[in-house]
Amino acid sequence: MASATQTVTSADGTPIAYQREGSVPAVVPALASKFTVYNYARRGRAASGDTQPYAVQRELEDLAALLDVAGGSAHVFGASTGAALALEAAAAELPVDRLVVYDVPYSVGAEAVARWREYRASLAKSLTQGQTDEALAAFMRLGGASDDDLAGARTAPFWDGLLTLAPTLAYDAAVLGDDGSPPVDRLAASGKRR
Repeated sequence: MASATQTVTSADGTPIAYQREGSVPAVVPALASKFTVYNYARRGRAASGDTQPYAVQRELEDLAALLDVAGGSAHVFGASTGAALALEAAAAELPVDRLVVYDVPYSVGAEAVARWREYRASLAKSLTQGQTDEALAAFMRLGGASDDDLAGARTAPFWDGLLTLAPTLAYDAAVLGDDGSPPVDRLAASGKRR
């Protein structure tokens, strides 16, 4: 069973919401049977704050604050862009004992990198103009959604909730970098230091 949402304060003063023995994602209950799980909301999401300006370094500080609450170090699991962030945390030498990542959305190959760059430009333009609907549509198109898929999603009850998260798509894009490709050299160098 999940505990009540608590907060930890990041280095820049941003409150980061977490639950001890959380309930999302689906893997948490399995992990919670053997480990104490701290499931947190990245900045700008759920009950976590969103102090500006955004920087990937701030998200690493958020995770460092949570690692401190957890006793100074921990095993870290990340999925999707959270997995890329977990890799960045290990590369930054945060006190990560073990690391498990799943479905890291890096772009591999010239065509994927070109699509990523096009998406980043579209996302930046949409968010600068306050068009969160278009920003979310750009994200869905990147994932392969058709115009029919988008039309259906826009009428679904979950669409408004997704629109509130749309500004954080820029945070995910920043974590993945300019071309979305794996930061092989940086990750390899961090592995040699350990």
